[in-house]
Amino acid sequence: MSLTFHWFLPTNGDSRHVVGGGHGTPATASGRDRPPTVAYLSQIASAAEDLGFVGALTPTGAWCEDAWPAWAEADRLLAGFDAETVKSVQAGLARRESEGQRRMLALHGGGRDGLEIHPNLWAGIGLVRGGAGTALVGSHEEVAERIKEYAALGIEEFVLSGYPHLEEAYWFGEGVLPRLAGEGLWEHPAGRWADSAQVPFSG
Repeated sequence: MSLTFHWFLPTNGDSRHVVGGGHGTPATASGRDRPPTVAYLSQIASAAEDLGFVGALTPTGAWCEDAWPAWAEADRLLAGFDAETVKSVQAGLARRESEGQRRMLALHGGGRDGLEIHPNLWAGIGLVRGGAGTALVGSHEEVAERIKEYAALGIEEFVLSGYPHLEEAYWFGEGVLPRLAGEGLWEHPAGRWADSAQVPFSG
């Protein structure tokens, strides 16, 4: 078995902050540091392919081995969610008939407390974004361990994203995928992986 990973393209723009829009939530100018140009989206799709994601999807965690920067990043994102925006988005999402959205609302209840619903699993992103999504937050090793738990349950395919999308694709592709490959759970779809023969002046 080889796990399959897809990467999300930020078609509403990208930033180190949550960018509004998508899944029926209003697009906002705040945090849209990188507009969704064809060149930028192509750069992300190309990086995702090189890193071993099987596809980049269009919509309907931190740069470190340690977990604390990832949680600091989650806290930073949460601090950027003003109360009125959360209230407005939650009211709109509560009108949805999606079972996945209903369950997501039940996870966080529209509040900021108790958002780590399982070790390394954060529901905070659902306060301001629609869709049934949670975030894996932690070190490379911790995220790999959570994915291994999912794989043990029979889950083989994952759709991932992060803020900003390009850097997070590299964070996952260079830090988590090698760990999963070492456990025999993932292999690059193109059958390649960076080794010393591919690194200039290393051999």
